[in-house]
Amino acid sequence: PQSAAPGIMMIVEAEKLTADLSSPPAVRTSIIKAIEGVGLTVVSDKESSLESPWFVIMMKEGYVVVRLWSEGKYCALDLHLWSSFDSHEGLKKAIVVDALGGDLMNKSTSSYRIVAGGMFGLSNWEEEAKKHGPQVDNLCLEKEAPVLDQPSSADVYELALETSLDIIQGKELTVAILCGVASEPCQSLETIYDHPLVDHIIPLYPCTVDDIRLDKVQAHKEEYVDECSMDRVQRTLQEELDKNEFIDMLILDPECSEGFSDSLRYLENGTFVNFKDIFVVGSVDFKGEIWKRKLVDYFRFGLAQVDPVHRTHLLFNSTSQNSSLELVVAAVGDPFFFEHLVDAVEKARVVDGEDDPTADVTIEIRNIYGGYWRDEKIDDCETIEFSQVIKAEDYDLTDAKSQWSSQRPVGMQSVARYVNQDLLDPEDSIPLEDPQKLINVVRNALAPKGAIFEAFEFKSINGGNGVVCTGVFEQGTAVVSWDGRSQIDINLWISKKSIMDNDEESCSATDATNEASVTDQELKDIQMLEVLIVANTASSLKLSLRDVQPRGLGRIINSQKDIDAVDTFFNQHS
Repeated sequence: PQSAAPGIMMIVEAEKLTADLSSPPAVRTSIIKAIEGVGLTVVSDKESSLESPWFVIMMKEGYVVVRLWSEGKYCALDLHLWSSFDSHEGLKKAIVVDALGGDLMNKSTSSYRIVAGGMFGLSNWEEEAKKHGPQVDNLCLEKEAPVLDQPSSADVYELALETSLDIIQGKELTVAILCGVASEPCQSLETIYDHPLVDHIIPLYPCTVDDIRLDKVQAHKEEYVDECSMDRVQRTLQEELDKNEFIDMLILDPECSEGFSDSLRYLENGTFVNFKDIFVVGSVDFKGEIWKRKLVDYFRFGLAQVDPVHRTHLLFNSTSQNSSLELVVAAVGDPFFFEHLVDAVEKARVVDGEDDPTADVTIEIRNIYGGYWRDEKIDDCETIEFSQVIKAEDYDLTDAKSQWSSQRPVGMQSVARYVNQDLLDPEDSIPLEDPQKLINVVRNALAPKGAIFEAFEFKSINGGNGVVCTGVFEQGTAVVSWDGRSQIDINLWISKKSIMDNDEESCSATDATNEASVTDQELKDIQMLEVLIVANTASSLKLSLRDVQPRGLGRIINSQKDIDAVDTFFNQHS
């Protein structure tokens, strides 16, 4: 069942427009044509002759709010969609460029998106859910790399292990190997036995039931195998490692069992491993070996945690054997891991003649993960003398100062979301007796403003459960939308028309004053509409989110109060 109804609102400031904005009906016709040109469906009255320079165009997929200033060659747009999310950019281009004669490339148009409400009940909601937000496949799942259950040859494993040694970039390494039982060959040990980078090899073997010889536990030998294995690992490491010597690399041999890997819990105390500098490698050839992924990742998140720490998956794919050996690597303490990884893989891809048994093997870097951000300084950086220190005055602030001084706020906008937080069941609704209740509430709230009011019930428009009410009045615009279940969005705008009731030159002036801009009290007055609408709709509604932003020219991001403040950076450095 549908549990959420998202929406996305794009805020667009379009300046230096070349179209004639003095006839709102003509502009409205051009914008409707642009909307339909990108495949969206207009449900507002297309033949409206209203002369207001501010108007709302309703669509099946959302709505567009248009606010025109012909003197300033400027238009403030709200593009709110609850379906066809992938049309946002095309819709912006069609309206700004095709209908209004603007330009998206010369900094005369700026835009950004904010989260908004949507609408429940749309027949295509499952498809629309795939079109908004970041489309991320969960690569952390165990199915992230294919496990073919097809054994790879010894040559492929040797190539993988050689590659891991090239990644570690060390010399005179101390390597510990978790092998299978001592009576069976340990392939990893045989591969690196005479390797020039390895100085000290410590093979670790598990106990078997035959190693449990105490008569009093003969009947329950299996219960003591893990304890025996852990004791053996401890004794072996104590005997093999010199004082102040740590394991540089830990290898999980293909024959290592999951039960024996529990012996690594003994390493958690840090006696034999420096968790700021350790390299762990395991291979996965069969689905029964997926536990190695989790074990290697434990070194990344359970023991090392902070950067520089990385985990990667390498696939060694053999076409002749139809096999795919996965090499799982965790590297701690290597700030240049990416460079070393790429260099090692490039080296491994070089074929050594026609008789090379791994000539058909392709290598794929499947995933790379990092660790937590390090809050404290890395020790090695504390003593570094930097060759150059960059100060604020060293940056070229010309463009930033130009943008700052060109800002001209013409309005303030508040987009608020209210939800019924008392509802435990996501399928419950705001207790509206019928959609007409919300329509009456909004109409009554806007009536004292002399607003041009419209209401749209979407059950008969696109099968949706929601209601949208719009109002246009002398000081601003209002759009109130109910998602058909438990959320109401209130989009309010307030402006002084007198701001641009001057000639074109004054419209681009930089000496705007607080008298000409929206005051805090005027903004407070318009937000009282919000309070009135919410209070008369449902007492259980709670404010969930509110975005308040200035609207205007000069790629606006600051209110007039911010621009006039004497303690801002540019006002202090002008």
